Amino acid sequence: VDNYRVQIANNANVSLTQKTVIKSTTRATAESSIRAVISLLTVIASGHFIPVDEECPEIKSQLRDADDKCRLLYDMVVEALGGVSVYPVKPEYIYSTDDTTCYIFEGKVNGKDKWTLVSNDSIRKSGTKAVYRVEDNKMMNGMRVKLTFTFSAAGMCAPLFVTVSGLSEEEMPNKPFLHMRVPGLCIGGGGVTVGNNGEGHVFS
Repeated sequence: VDNYRVQIANNANVSLTQKTVIKSTTRATAESSIRAVISLLTVIASGHFIPVDEECPEIKSQLRDADDKCRLLYDMVVEALGGVSVYPVKPEYIYSTDDTTCYIFEGKVNGKDKWTLVSNDSIRKSGTKAVYRVEDNKMMNGMRVKLTFTFSAAGMCAPLFVTVSGLSEEEMPNKPFLHMRVPGLCIGGGGVTVGNNGEGHVFS
């Protein structure tokens, strides 16, 4: 079987990888949902433009040089608002928050990583170099720790937040909520940038 797998991997349209990222069925379904795409487009369109009384000459001039996709979004927002003029929100006022969840547990996972064949077309369509596999394995007993990153379109980053949820009363006696400031828990912290006194936050 391994020999056949090697032969298939030599095909120009197939890649061979040993590491895949586990993704739940719910998340895999949501990421390929047309509803999710429409919802994201609606949020971007409604949150990046402000209705104004008169069209700004500077914006009108910039739209002449804008690509077709930018012009299309602008026209769609104007039409959705009944034809009123709109002004784009400045980059420093646009924020994006991304939550990355890590699964923390004590012990080790049984089993070894297996070589996996994946088509190059599927990687291109997914929009990421990472390879995912759907698995709803609940055998491990641990907790989920959420890392929250917030950036502005101008390049500024908010302090990092780590949220630990699901703790029992025995683990947190007499404390319904705990907040800790952690020096160095920031981009460029931990000695990467000399003199960086930035702090991150841990919530439990």
